[in-house]
Amino acid sequence: MIPFSDEIKKIEEQIIQLYNPEKIILFGSCAKGMAKKDSDIDLCVILEYENKKDILIDMLLKIEYERDVDFILYKPNEWKEYIKDSGTFASLIEREGVLLYG
Repeated sequence: MIPFSDEIKKIEEQIIQLYNPEKIILFGSCAKGMAKKDSDIDLCVILEYENKKDILIDMLLKIEYERDVDFILYKPNEWKEYIKDSGTFASLIEREGVLLYG
């Protein structure tokens, strides 16, 4: 069972509505079922964007959440390349994360 699943679902729905991502992947302690009361939510979002800094700021301002959330962003073409290399963070997320959308 995924900890904080109700809050994760609300965040997922907002991301889908606002940004039309290709994929959303939960990773970290929540994905492993090892989250503690004060754990954050780690989300990898694969989507098209022009400026990573701008989209991250936009997400932090527009998405409503109660718990700390860390967003990792990849463009679809970057994601496809990075997951081929088992030494990348993207590959680790692909192997150990939980696909929420896409």
